[in-house]
Amino acid sequence: MKSLAYLLTALALTAAAPPPKPFADALKEVRYQLQVGANGLSGTGADLLREAIREPRFVFIGEDHVTREIPLFASALCDILKPSALVLEVGPIALGAVEPMLNAPDRDAKMAKFNADYPSSIAFLDTRADNDMAAHCLAASRPPKLAGTDQEFLGSAGLVLDRILATRLTPAARAAVERLRAVEKKYAADATKSGNPGDLLVIRGKPADFAEAEAALAKGGTLAARAMLDQLRKSGEIYRMGGNQGNVVRASLLKHNLKAGLPATGKVLLKFGDWHAYRGYNPLGNRDLGNYVAELADGEGTSSLHIMILGAKRTHALYAGYKRPFTHKPFTMVEDPSYGWFKTAADSQLPGGWTLFDLRPLQHARLTDIDPNWRKVLDGFDLLIVIPELTPSEEM
Repeated sequence: MKSLAYLLTALALTAAAPPPKPFADALKEVRYQLQVGANGLSGTGADLLREAIREPRFVFIGEDHVTREIPLFASALCDILKPSALVLEVGPIALGAVEPMLNAPDRDAKMAKFNADYPSSIAFLDTRADNDMAAHCLAASRPPKLAGTDQEFLGSAGLVLDRILATRLTPAARAAVERLRAVEKKYAADATKSGNPGDLLVIRGKPADFAEAEAALAKGGTLAARAMLDQLRKSGEIYRMGGNQGNVVRASLLKHNLKAGLPATGKVLLKFGDWHAYRGYNPLGNRDLGNYVAELADGEGTSSLHIMILGAKRTHALYAGYKRPFTHKPFTMVEDPSYGWFKTAADSQLPGGWTLFDLRPLQHARLTDIDPNWRKVLDGFDLLIVIPELTPSEEM
């Protein structure tokens, strides 16, 4: 009798369930207009977004980098969310150097000098739009704590060593760090000629280059000085690993640094490249920072909202080498083999602005003709925002 009851229940549920829907049709049913400007967000998508971010503790933006448009969106979210922390894809030591400049009345001049003194020392915040975004968020009446969780950037060795030299050291420790700084200057001169960041100490440096300074700091340096040199060494190891092993180790570092810098309470806004923001496994097959944040929220009894924001086409800014200006390259997102799935969204854009797709109703819907990569996007993100055209941010 129990078996019959279960069978009847299953048949009833099957009869009540709506028929499967083609994915492309279902996607068009969850699209909303969104405009982003000097006055913030507007359109039907803005109303949905305000409601979507109201409850979650963590709001995670997964982006395409170095654009004018996406930092404007992040600034608008800062205004609405009023986060207790803003977490960025930058090295924590470099961020510590840059953060005081973000509130300075002569921010532009200070950043220009910093970039001249320490080229390629910080990612993204050395560009106009991202720097403006961080300054905007910090200008709030209750500014968020800034946290950087990434490895230190390619050209950061000179900056890190100078910050170590600014700490209290014994004469022997100071002399050892100064010798390492001299090696760094020689490598930086080589990189200036070649443009190859592989000539810099962060990548080119060998254990022997660091050994004397590490031993000297162990005896005559502060805990902070030892931690900074360790962070620099680990950053170099990640760059040299290459392949997916480096991505796995980097993801672990992102999680460790987030845990160390996360406030106990309050809203948290994170802004990273889109592959870092996935719940579950990302396209590289890794459980990156987005999954850690989702699990952390579950463990706290809170929640996280994951937003992917990409452009359909126009111009990307690309890193062109040490002390070299960015190059600009036209792009169409769907031509990237990793983003073939994006065509369905690009073809479904609404006219007159950006398009916000609310993926949440589709996450457990019965769908046909769905690309496996779209399935991963639905599992990994709650909202997808498509910008018709992206333009590159300029360097400061």
